[in-house]
Amino acid sequence: MAPHSRPTIDTPRAEALREVVRESLERGRTHLLSLQRRDGHWVGELEGDTILESEYVLLLAYLGKETDPQIPKLAKYLLRKQLPDGGWPNYPGGPAEVSVSAKAYFALKIAGHTADEPLMRRAAECIRHLGGAAVANSFTRFYFALLGQIPYANCPTVPVEMMLLPRWFYFNIYAMSAWSRTIVVPLAVVNAYKPVRELPPSMGIRELFLADPATPWKPAVKPARFSWANLFLKIDAGLKLIERCHLTPFRRMAMRKAIAWMRERFQNSDGLGAIYPPMVFTVIVLKCLGIREDDAEFRWAMKQLEDLGIDDGETLRLQPCLSPVWDTAITTIALTESGLPPVHNAIRQAEKWLLSKEVRHLAALTKAETPGDKVAVWSGWAGDVYADAMPSEPGQAIERLGEAASATLGIVRAGLIMVEADTQRQRWPELGREGQQRGLVVAHRLHRVGQHHRPQAAGEDIAQHRRQVAV
Repeated sequence: MAPHSRPTIDTPRAEALREVVRESLERGRTHLLSLQRRDGHWVGELEGDTILESEYVLLLAYLGKETDPQIPKLAKYLLRKQLPDGGWPNYPGGPAEVSVSAKAYFALKIAGHTADEPLMRRAAECIRHLGGAAVANSFTRFYFALLGQIPYANCPTVPVEMMLLPRWFYFNIYAMSAWSRTIVVPLAVVNAYKPVRELPPSMGIRELFLADPATPWKPAVKPARFSWANLFLKIDAGLKLIERCHLTPFRRMAMRKAIAWMRERFQNSDGLGAIYPPMVFTVIVLKCLGIREDDAEFRWAMKQLEDLGIDDGETLRLQPCLSPVWDTAITTIALTESGLPPVHNAIRQAEKWLLSKEVRHLAALTKAETPGDKVAVWSGWAGDVYADAMPSEPGQAIERLGEAASATLGIVRAGLIMVEADTQRQRWPELGREGQQRGLVVAHRLHRVGQHHRPQAAGEDIAQHRRQVAV
């Protein structure tokens, strides 16, 4: 028997099973082809839990838009997702989760529901049973503080001064994943401004707290005497003390750097990080900066959020992000693996669309950024309809290619990351194992269906760029 071959069982039952598989495969393939858009791409709905709808309502409330016509539709969607016990889960089929439930309850109060309604009483009882709103996660706490339900002292401190930490420092923003950075940086700006929009008492959620919401926050479960949790709690207490004493001489410098960092990443993108949480906090930051709502920058930020919405007439739900490049690449892989020939028109159309979304960047590298490497071609595909995944710093580029913008595929030209190194080692630690594997798999498939898109082109670019650098 040849290596890797599989024995064939020739029985009537086996043949019948193979026929069922063939029919199922054909139906699936036909359905996928029917979903292809005219320009060659595929995009499916990316579902999330109800924090998306809840946080959008909270954002609108912060902007003073409690009467926005979108809110009743968002509230109706939240009610459809409520569990029989009154809470809301953070995944389908899951139990009620306190942070998700508290935000949904808060959103419904803003939408006009009152605490004495049966559905609201069930929700409040469920949340209190889970420990009350005081045990909600850190991200939820910032929303509570933003709308005047708790003091910012009960939120973890996110010092904007971290923007000034150099890359060689053990902790710096580039030691985080790309998505984490896009969330932490605007959150740090908000932490510095500490904006508050006071709501009418009828929209408040005092009934969700087991004690006075202003009571200083303490962990729900006391950790061991010597633990990482205790260490970070002590650091947080120290940072709060520094802020109370106004010992923040570098704050303005850090704020300028953080805001410039954000705005640099607004360019050629579908929003900061191209994902929902930092896009929401982008709007809050712009409001803190005094940007008018009719300003082009503010309208752009709101549009990115609005574009994530799906309005079915009765309800409005939001997606965490859009992922047409990711969906098109995976669908192309699935169709070719199912036996559809690479020369099929649907595959060619998909390939053409994918190649039109490629982002390329030539960069001269210094030893401080990637030791030993001299010049590289960064290239890849962002997961969104349009998002330039190429940051200004080459050291960042690889990480962003591996993690950012919904599903960045760190691929050069025909699907290969190419870098010319003086040494023989090529390291891509920022991609992470998952990012590397994903990139290699998709690269291989794109190369199979796009033989004409030659990898040599990247090499030619390198040679040309080296001549420019030498000059």
